[in-house]
Amino acid sequence: MLPVAKVSLRRLLPADLAVFFDMQQDKDAIHMAAFTAQNPEDKAAFEDKWHRILTDADIKLRTILVSNETGEQSVAGNVVVFPSELGREVGFWIIKQFWRCGVGQQAVSLFLNELKEPTLYARSAFDNSASIKILEANHFVYQSSETNYACGRDLDVKEHIYKRCS
Repeated sequence: MLPVAKVSLRRLLPADLAVFFDMQQDKDAIHMAAFTAQNPEDKAAFEDKWHRILTDADIKLRTILVSNETGEQSVAGNVVVFPSELGREVGFWIIKQFWRCGVGQQAVSLFLNELKEPTLYARSAFDNSASIKILEANHFVYQSSETNYACGRDLDVKEHIYKRCS
């Protein structure tokens, strides 16, 4: 576990996209997230997706930063809220080197405080205990499950749906 002095959020910078592309190549992260890009190595599809995200006014996105004890900052992932068939949905992706040190939980908390939306939803693969822990720590409550095809595992996976009301 890495010592993390501070977690903060900022608007996305163009250089963050290269980090995000590398992030989605990690095999462990792909398996854990399950519901990922069909082909994580497809740079054109990645750029297309991010162009849509960055030009959609209904999507709110932040880059997650961590500062170590000397104040040096590193990109640790991203957190997003977007419209879905459920309503407004939260998603996040944390770089593996920052797993299990509280970065996700802190980043989601900061983002939720910034958003101040009354009702939000989130999803997690049934066995992604780290994501479930982050959601529950941020007052998301399990609502239901459904089974969907997960590109990251190339099979149908049960997905838990969570709801948070402020």
